[in-house]
Amino acid sequence: MLQGLSPKLTIYFERAAAARRLADAAPDPSQHHSFSVLAQSWSRLAQSQDFAERLQRFTTEACRQLAAAASPTDGGPDSKVTEAPLISIVDDDVSARGGLAELVQSLGYITAEFARAEQFLRADVVGKTACLISDVQMPGMSGFDLLEQLIAARHPTPVILVTAFSDEKMRARALASGAVGFHAKPVEVEALIQSIEKAVAPVF
Repeated sequence: MLQGLSPKLTIYFERAAAARRLADAAPDPSQHHSFSVLAQSWSRLAQSQDFAERLQRFTTEACRQLAAAASPTDGGPDSKVTEAPLISIVDDDVSARGGLAELVQSLGYITAEFARAEQFLRADVVGKTACLISDVQMPGMSGFDLLEQLIAARHPTPVILVTAFSDEKMRARALASGAVGFHAKPVEVEALIQSIEKAVAPVF
């Protein structure tokens, strides 16, 4: 087992490595391509699993700290309850979407989840969303398409884009298009939290 990794994550990394070895040893280009694609698939699974495990550790610690810091309220008639900001999450990867929702909820926000950009735009939460976290590559509308449509419709919703296929050109495009944050998957949790806090700051 690889040092410090969970059994599932170890399996994913080992299968990716095995597929890469088969690709290198493949006698013809078609077999090389097939094994290379397989290696990429296992690598992406490993990245998603690694993100989910790190996110679980973070949310567990965040919940512990929130519970420790919580103070009782008097519950009297003058007590005011302020509804937490709504953060919408759009990602066709159900595990990534669920992991992001757990993180956001652990920070005290309300979440709404959508598998596609079109679903988000048809929902009644667009105008209520304090911050939108969207994947870039999705079936149908991309994260860039969604960002551009919100801007064209004059929706002031701050948008954070995340992607497993990041490069500097894409990052520059995202920020130039008006995104308040751009993060490569697996997402660095602390960096994402900073982007969320920046996005929702005007709400408070």
